[in-house]
Amino acid sequence: MDDLYARYADVEVGEMFRQFFRAMEKTALRTGLLVCGSVDVAMDIVRAEEAGFSDMAVKEREEELAWFAVSDDHFALRRIIGAVVESGV
Repeated sequence: MDDLYARYADVEVGEMFRQFFRAMEKTALRTGLLVCGSVDVAMDIVRAEEAGFSDMAVKEREEELAWFAVSDDHFALRRIIGAVVESGV
C-alpha cells in the first residue's frame, strides 16, 4: 500500500478522477461496440450523445471506437463471445 501511495502521492485528486472517468468512458464505448456488433450503430449513438460522463469530446470517443474496432482485442473478444463473422472464402 505504501508503494501505491508513493507512486500517486504527487497526483492531484481531480486529475486522478479525470483519468478514472476517461478510462470508464473508454470501457463503456468498447463494451457498447462489442455488444451492438456494429461500428456504424455505435458511432451514431456516440454522435447523438451531447456528452459522455468524462471530459472526452465526441471526436475522441469516435477515434476510440474506430481504433478499438480494428484492434486485435476487439476481434479476440468477438471470437470469445461467439460474435465472429466467418469469411465465405
